[in-house]
Amino acid sequence: MGPAILVDKSTFQSLSKGEVFYLRQYYHVVYCSTLFYETLADLAKCSDIEAGKKEVSKISYKINGMDTCFTTEFRELLTAELFGYEIEMNGKPILSGGRDVVVDEGNRGVFFDEPPEYEALRKWTGGEYSEAEKQLAENWRNSTKNITLDKAKNQSDSFKKIKNVDELKKFTTEILENPEFQLDLLQLVLSGITFRQDIRDKVCKRWLDFGMPLIKNYAPYTYYYLLVNLTFHLGVSRNLVSDRLTNIIDLEYVYYLPFCKVFTSSDKFLRNFSQLFLTEGQTFTWGEDLKSDLKAFCDYWGEKGDDERFRYQQDYENYPPDIPGSLTCSIWQKWARTGRRKQEKLTLERKKEIMKKLKPIMEQIKKIEKE
Repeated sequence: MGPAILVDKSTFQSLSKGEVFYLRQYYHVVYCSTLFYETLADLAKCSDIEAGKKEVSKISYKINGMDTCFTTEFRELLTAELFGYEIEMNGKPILSGGRDVVVDEGNRGVFFDEPPEYEALRKWTGGEYSEAEKQLAENWRNSTKNITLDKAKNQSDSFKKIKNVDELKKFTTEILENPEFQLDLLQLVLSGITFRQDIRDKVCKRWLDFGMPLIKNYAPYTYYYLLVNLTFHLGVSRNLVSDRLTNIIDLEYVYYLPFCKVFTSSDKFLRNFSQLFLTEGQTFTWGEDLKSDLKAFCDYWGEKGDDERFRYQQDYENYPPDIPGSLTCSIWQKWARTGRRKQEKLTLERKKEIMKKLKPIMEQIKKIEKE
């Protein structure tokens, strides 16, 4: 399993099936709910419903596969954190729905049911859509038409002059770390994820009980969400960020940056805006460059043949072969911090030992699946 790569729709649509194969081969592909809903919205975008189904089926076929996952929706993460759950922002996706598996020896593990997104995608691949999903597609499409950034643009006189996006982020950080604004910021988040009033009261009471700390220290992911959101809206007000209406939807991809090592997009807004929030250990990859790189692997292994590719995997597992100038190879070198090296082959005794340990875990998983 390679570095976690967050893929947006603009990149994903451009990839051929062969390129998607090698994307999964050399990366742990991370999707978010934004891609899911944008895909579903293609149903409503096409005047010809059959053409819409064909487009959704094509995308959903490419999304399904090994070494892929949907990271937890950002509103769920905000909710969980504000109720006291720690959200790790370490470049790894966060999965929902895990259940403990305990074997006789006392060893513990976590079993994850199939995410609902994958169940839906399987149906979409075959052209099956419920009436609710069709309505959801229409609602999502209509909601994007109703987006307006006029309010943000009209607030420009309320802020001091800011010359560039770096100054913009610094200014936003000053707002977020001002003790006087903490309650207002907390309420801004609560209104944004549409909590009922009684839930809002519980969240605020918990924050008060902790002594009204800075959100940065109290709820780091919530702080990150606010930093992204306010930087965007203040940037629009200063004409430092494009006010294209679809950007408010694309912005959601930036909410998921803490849960990947690589982010890829073919959208100019996301390329420019995401740079403000990527950490030293993360990489942005332009979608067209990634596509060209994956095509190089298609050509490389196409010349070598399946047998040679299989033997290579036996020796080096998923580490990409050395292709001069390869983007993926450079990402692996940065992420893995070790060069390509042959893997130690498992002896028959070691294989038996591993299977012995796995057997009780698999038995527990079967019990859970029957429940």
